Amino acid sequence: MKRVRTEQVQVAVSCYLKRRQYVDSEGPLKQGLRLSQTPEEMAANLTVQSESGCANAVSAAPCQAEPQQYEVQFGRLRSFLTDSDSQYSREVMPLLYPLFVYLHLNLVQSGPKSTVESFYSRFHGMFLQNASQKDVIEQLQTTQTIQDILSNFQLRAFLDNKYVVRLQEDSYNYLIRYLQSDNNTALCKVLAVHIHLDVQPAKRTDYQLYASGGSSRTESSSLEPPEVPSPILQNEAALEVLQESIKRVKDGPPSLTTICFYAFYNTEQLLNTAEISSDSKLLAAGFDNSCIKLWSLRSKKLKSEPHHVDTSRIRLACDTLEEEENEEDNTGTEMKILRGHCGPVYSTRFLADSSGLLSCSEDMSIRYWDLGSFTNTVLYQGHAYPVWDVDISPFSLYFASGSHDRTARLWSFDRTYPLRIYAGHLADVDCVKFHPNSNYLATGSTDKTVRLWSAQQGNSVRLFTGHRGPVLSLSFSPNAAVGFLAVSSVITMSAPFFLGRIIDVIYTNPSEGYGDSLTRLCAVLTCVFLCGAAANGIRVYLMQSSGQSIVNRLRTSLFSSILRQEVAFFDKTRTGELINRLSSDTALLGRSVTENLSDGLRAGAQASVGVGMMFFVSPSLATFVLSVVPPISVLAVIYGRYLRKLSKATQDSLAEATQLAEERIGNIRTIRAFGKEMTEVEKYTGRVNQLLQLAQKEALARAGFFGAAGLSGNLIVLSVLYKGGLLMGSAHMTVGELSSFLMYAFWVGLSIGGLSSFYSELMKGLGAGGRLWELLERQPRLPFNEGMVLDEKTFQGALEFRNVHFTYPARPEVSVFQDFSLSIPSGSVTALVGPSGSGKSTVVSLLLRLYDPDSGTVSLDGHDIRQLNPVWLRSKIGTVSQEPVLFSCSVAENIAYGADNLSSVTAQQVERAAEVANAAEFIRSFPQGFDTVVGEKGILLSGGQKQRIAIARALLKNPKILLLDEATSALDAENEHLVQEALDRLMEGRTVLIIAHRLSTIKNANFVAVLDHGKICEHGTHEELLLKPNGLYRKLMNKQSFLSYNGAEQFLEPARA
Repeated sequence: MKRVRTEQVQVAVSCYLKRRQYVDSEGPLKQGLRLSQTPEEMAANLTVQSESGCANAVSAAPCQAEPQQYEVQFGRLRSFLTDSDSQYSREVMPLLYPLFVYLHLNLVQSGPKSTVESFYSRFHGMFLQNASQKDVIEQLQTTQTIQDILSNFQLRAFLDNKYVVRLQEDSYNYLIRYLQSDNNTALCKVLAVHIHLDVQPAKRTDYQLYASGGSSRTESSSLEPPEVPSPILQNEAALEVLQESIKRVKDGPPSLTTICFYAFYNTEQLLNTAEISSDSKLLAAGFDNSCIKLWSLRSKKLKSEPHHVDTSRIRLACDTLEEEENEEDNTGTEMKILRGHCGPVYSTRFLADSSGLLSCSEDMSIRYWDLGSFTNTVLYQGHAYPVWDVDISPFSLYFASGSHDRTARLWSFDRTYPLRIYAGHLADVDCVKFHPNSNYLATGSTDKTVRLWSAQQGNSVRLFTGHRGPVLSLSFSPNAAVGFLAVSSVITMSAPFFLGRIIDVIYTNPSEGYGDSLTRLCAVLTCVFLCGAAANGIRVYLMQSSGQSIVNRLRTSLFSSILRQEVAFFDKTRTGELINRLSSDTALLGRSVTENLSDGLRAGAQASVGVGMMFFVSPSLATFVLSVVPPISVLAVIYGRYLRKLSKATQDSLAEATQLAEERIGNIRTIRAFGKEMTEVEKYTGRVNQLLQLAQKEALARAGFFGAAGLSGNLIVLSVLYKGGLLMGSAHMTVGELSSFLMYAFWVGLSIGGLSSFYSELMKGLGAGGRLWELLERQPRLPFNEGMVLDEKTFQGALEFRNVHFTYPARPEVSVFQDFSLSIPSGSVTALVGPSGSGKSTVVSLLLRLYDPDSGTVSLDGHDIRQLNPVWLRSKIGTVSQEPVLFSCSVAENIAYGADNLSSVTAQQVERAAEVANAAEFIRSFPQGFDTVVGEKGILLSGGQKQRIAIARALLKNPKILLLDEATSALDAENEHLVQEALDRLMEGRTVLIIAHRLSTIKNANFVAVLDHGKICEHGTHEELLLKPNGLYRKLMNKQSFLSYNGAEQFLEPARA
């Protein structure tokens, strides 16, 4: 990597400090850096080179060409690039798209129609596979005249702007060498006029060439670019970010000079990005040498703490952590270096709680760093070119990235592939920014435009133009609701002042100017009232909208947090309680942050303005009146603490009632069969009565508090009348002033009452919020989407249990497995049988990593599954259980649920899976076919139908490993035959584990293991185990009324109950 010259860094830092008038910091910095010249003199002595010399090289070629040559020259360039296997050819390939568009537009303006059609028909097909290019290419087909171009916004944008293509220096030289080798006048003309080649002078490492599909270069390569001078430091945006962040540091290093010295001078590297965490404790800076430096801005040192995930299991071979220990204190460091990227780091972002850091780089990757252990735990890959910027959404649920590939992408922290791709810019996406409500994403581009996207739907909702250069930074304006709140409150509280003036005018009743003065004051007051009403209306709308957005994000975050938890959490937590938190608790907290927060802020603002105006009118009377406030404040604190505790108990009681109702309604058929309707009503009535008792306690507390608050307000008015009357009697106040003061006192009293209501509702909201934060902040005991991914080419699917001991977390006193061992070779069919409670289904749970064993290992292809990524592991395993769970949606949606990417599943794939699973016939017999809704948990289907849909779902998943958990045990003979036939097709070429009792399911297994009391007591083939007269397997088969002798089946008398 190139290094920026030291004097350039000095000039950048010093000029910046001087421009911002940080005189106290500039002096020590100049002295510490030994600057002999002023920054202006040093800047004048530094040579500033052109963009890269590419414009001169291109413009040196002739710029005239006949239209007939366009097709020839473009075809020759395409062949030159596609026929070559060179890395440089692949990097120049993106240039073909803008060349094709501009050449076509030039032909429309100057060439015959036949030439235009021939050019388009020959080359347009190569661009239709790219979604971001397809739209423009298809529009070119209908472009016949100049008017067609001017009336089309996208095509006109091509002519009005230069299309930016970024190339490395060696790829650029490769292109120029080709252009100069033959007559390519048409190509040179387009390059000189319409396309900006952004040439990067930095050499790439072998890793970067490998990552982009090329091969390593040797020092003797003929395409090695010549040495070029380093550019001056131009990234003032990064300096701006750093300086603005430094302003927030309250308890940081001794001076600004220290930060500048560490961040700029001491590194001798180009600083690309810098950011300070929201708690002002950490400073992160990304540099051109691919490292991230992390400084502590407090006296506390940085210390590594053990991470809950063994990061050695994560397959990131190039990642290391290098610590620079402080010589004076070996217990921690002031600065740590995070290494892992293989190219310049262009952007860093802290999570809201400063527990993690995101970074993006020229190596096309995004990395997540755990700031407890200072290690890279997740690698996100998806962009095909360097990534310029990342931004994290509020609540840290998603993040977005912008790249040289002209796209922005939406990511979830728990997935290493993008959720959405936003394509539409004509050049690099240089910056991304989430709207405060997380519903929208803004992107700024080198094409001089800003686009606003719907974050969830992925479509562009607004295009902003007008910039004269690349858009390098974005920011949303603060919430306007607060401003309108202030305006509304000030206007409302100014009314008593004007009313007092009107009263004085009326009371004094002068002979001259009486009518004019009264008219003028009434007109002013009317305008004030109108402005206040408008501001108040806008305030209510904005606060309601913002509050609902907060509730929406809160519910989404809570639901996501619930789904991330380990299965043991759901074993101990009631479903009804979780539903109550999603519905009731979020609704209660939502009311607190919408209308209640709006009214509370308004009441607080009005009370503050009212008190100020009371002191303005009469300081002595205001002091006398406000002596009643301290006792009210003490009472409010006591009441608030009690109500918060009571609110939490109320929500807990409501959760219990919701749990009871949800469970009983879901099992209404069982209740009806046993005739227990009235019993369940009595149980629910008891829970509701508990809730009523808590509500009555709350009502009593609210009555006492509001009664005291109302009495205090009345006492304030009475004291104003008493003290004000005395002041009027002594001629220290006029009638108008006393009237204004009374109205202010009245407004203050109302505001205090409003604050009381606000405080009461706020405490209830905090009580509900406490339950939500417990769930939001809970970290799952098992990793959700972290760990190693095996190579698909070598993945076999061999399974092994070795010395496994296991107990369920919800029942730690009951041991399920004790020294359990089992080996399942790749591609084999293994049957697991045993009496109920022997641990058969637990084997499936351990293989899916729903739980981790207490000791021992469960391995896949020799790798402990605790080292593997759980999401990847489950994507390779298909399950069909005894009672499959279907969702309340259509048959097609239930089958498609097995696919990794639901949006890519076609109707033909769904129908094919249903045919193989013997389900297509009965599905087509439904009136709505595959669009038939199956009801809650598939209640509208029979057991055999649900089973075959579950098999189709597993078929669509196409797993390498198949787990069948008593898939035919609850079916009649006819359905069993159809399901077994579908299972036989499903098992072909897969590693299969069957848990079953029926002979028809077991007899074709390669290996049978008999499980009893958590251990394997017998194993062998079906025939071998039947030869053991006292064996458990033979006894189990006798209970099934079948016995096999030498391959022949003989019917025995069924066992009697």
